[in-house]
Amino acid sequence: MKISVIIPTYNESATILATLERVIGQTRRPDEVVVVDDSTDSTPQVVGKFSKQHKAVRLVRGARRGVSAAKNLGAREAKGGILVFLDADVLLDPRSLDLIEKKFRVPGVELVQWFNPPRPPKTFMEKCNYVRISHLSGRAAGDIMEVPHAYKRETFERLGGFNESLRYFEDRDMHDRIRHAGLQVHRIEAPAQHMEPTTRGGIKKPATRLRRPR
Repeated sequence: MKISVIIPTYNESATILATLERVIGQTRRPDEVVVVDDSTDSTPQVVGKFSKQHKAVRLVRGARRGVSAAKNLGAREAKGGILVFLDADVLLDPRSLDLIEKKFRVPGVELVQWFNPPRPPKTFMEKCNYVRISHLSGRAAGDIMEVPHAYKRETFERLGGFNESLRYFEDRDMHDRIRHAGLQVHRIEAPAQHMEPTTRGGIKKPATRLRRPR
């Protein structure tokens, strides 16, 4: 089974390199990494430089239509039968892709998630971000992450991909559709670490992606 890792990016120059290094350093290397970029900062230059050293990494320029559109574009560009969606500020456990591949070999498994261990906010900025996420989501922040991170391609296509009319919490919408379809999301015991924003600008950045391009 070929594994494609899809990473939508929007002004992620501070974190994308660490994320890519962790993906390439997996015990089961990805067959390809598709970075769909909508940035106005130096993110494409960082990814472009990294891709020259790692041929599995490919940069695709998006149309700045939001994260759902970026993810769907990445899925169309990807060649793998397993689609792994990864945020540009997440550090995967080195065993993640290996465990995902093994999980998909189990009959009946169509959707897989990794483990996002809850981490109580400590700094003032982390507490501000926690409050923001909880308010926007309308549910506990830990529940936001109870969604698939990896899909069999045919299952992703059957579900219709991500809703491009949504510019935030598209994962929650997907979670609701999966539950309505009666599908089960299977977990691998490999924790992923989210790189929490440490500045006010980092906390405000997701909101800037909500603005439609002029």
